[in-house]
Amino acid sequence: MHRQGPKLAGLTFEENLSAHVIRAAQIAYILAHLEGANPETTACIILFHDNGELRIGDQNKVSARYLDTHQAELQALKEQLGQLPTELANKIIWYYQESENRKTKEGVVAKDAD
Repeated sequence: MHRQGPKLAGLTFEENLSAHVIRAAQIAYILAHLEGANPETTACIILFHDNGELRIGDQNKVSARYLDTHQAELQALKEQLGQLPTELANKIIWYYQESENRKTKEGVVAKDAD
């Protein structure tokens, strides 16, 4: 899936979601080391933060003003995780929610990397 933000900004290259997640997770891991956060947790936040977008689409800043993208992405993520053991699903949901809420140092660093 191609990301819509760069296109809306007038950039000519098309970035896909998987390339974005891999690059952002690597940046998150490195930044976490430099900032004294847990690198593995920070990278995991990035690895799962856009999973819901695969079902609802990448909403740019303009279209997102009219939608509750957080709730839609969370619902999509929960459906994606429906067959996993509860403990594992809850851990991945925590990663997603931390990417949105940024209540830990890892969440803040992950958002910077994103």
